[in-house]
Amino acid sequence: MWFHYAVLDIFRPFAQVHQNYKLQSFSSPNSTPQTIFSASLNQLKRLTLLYQIHYMPYINTSLIHIANTICKETNDPTLKFYFLLYIRYWQHLYISYPIFREIAQAFLTMAMNNGLITNREAKGLMAEVKEQGRHHELSHVGISTTLIVDFDLAMTNRGKADVQAVAQKFEEVALFDEFAVYKNED
Repeated sequence: MWFHYAVLDIFRPFAQVHQNYKLQSFSSPNSTPQTIFSASLNQLKRLTLLYQIHYMPYINTSLIHIANTICKETNDPTLKFYFLLYIRYWQHLYISYPIFREIAQAFLTMAMNNGLITNREAKGLMAEVKEQGRHHELSHVGISTTLIVDFDLAMTNRGKADVQAVAQKFEEVALFDEFAVYKNED
């Protein structure tokens, strides 16, 4: 997992460029950063699924990298499955670790922003996450982190890309989406 995590980190900036650079050190005709990035992402998705089936959840930063990419992509039919799998993973971890509420909320915000899920789905999932960790209601006051969840935004504005900044936009994005749907129905 750590190898693919490193590959994602190294190739992310090159994979998002619209030019297809060919890597000369490889003989394959499709040896581009995007191909390598996609192959490692697919391996990580597979490994995390297998791990979650056979073992108890643990704190895994690879999920943050995968979820970040999933929230930005729209062309893969398996994306929603993996996204929901990771939300459930963090929901389970929230029982013991209060920070996972904000991580789940931040990724729900990103998923709504990019059209992966609706605001109704996001609100329902967030309610389930909160219910799972009801016992944390007052105990997580004062917990802070600088964990980056939006890697694209972090390249230009690191302060707006951390888990707390993105999580704080949840209600705003959910209300805006609800308002936009209401306006379209008129």
